[in-house]
Amino acid sequence: MKKETKRKVVVVAGALALIAAVGTTAGTTFAKYANSASKDATSATVAKWGFTVSATGQLFGKMYGTDTKITTVDGSAVIASAGDYNVVAPGSSGSITFTINGTAEVNARIKVEVAAEDADDNKGKFQDISLTKAESEQGAKDNWTYNPIKWTMTANGSTAAAPVANNLVESNLRSWNNSIDYKANGTRVDLTYTLSWEWKFEDGKNDAEKAEINEKDTILGTMSHNNKTTDGLYTAVTTLKIPQIKVSVEQINTVVD
Repeated sequence: MKKETKRKVVVVAGALALIAAVGTTAGTTFAKYANSASKDATSATVAKWGFTVSATGQLFGKMYGTDTKITTVDGSAVIASAGDYNVVAPGSSGSITFTINGTAEVNARIKVEVAAEDADDNKGKFQDISLTKAESEQGAKDNWTYNPIKWTMTANGSTAAAPVANNLVESNLRSWNNSIDYKANGTRVDLTYTLSWEWKFEDGKNDAEKAEINEKDTILGTMSHNNKTTDGLYTAVTTLKIPQIKVSVEQINTVVD
């Protein structure tokens, strides 16, 4: 029994000696891997929106000078309204010009449009000046419609919409629009759109045509003076109205080539 007890003691003592040996050599025998990363502080600014839009000119006015252009000088006016309203007459004209300039760091869409007629808003109603003659009682086919106001839309001096023949505003001017998309940081935008109108004075190629035009202009002026819309064979519209003209530049979230 005593021999077995001594043997067990020796075994335990040997294990303690092994642990002590490991403890004394661990600091120099083992190493470790360590990864680390750092990042400096950063900042951001809002992408640039560098477009400007402006409008100049006057489409209609109360007075026109000897050059047929709108004027605010009483002494130079040859055509003037007698009340609180604008006036148009043979020889008068007007225009309004929109300019869009700049660049941006986002994709953008530039749109120029003449609003469509708003059936629920009389102020937005599209209306021509016109004179219509019905067929005579004798059955002669002499009916016609005369639209003296001629419209032109131009872009950067080049005709964007051909002069409106016979003032066909229903198909040529109303709802007219032009839309262009621009790529971020692309070519600088320098656009100019001009909408102009003119009631030509004695608009005709020869004396006979001029006399016919003068007669129609006179009928329109006389019916306006008498506040009439019908007069015998003639039906007249003596008020010109167009709805809003709008130029917009907006950011778009689409790919622009």
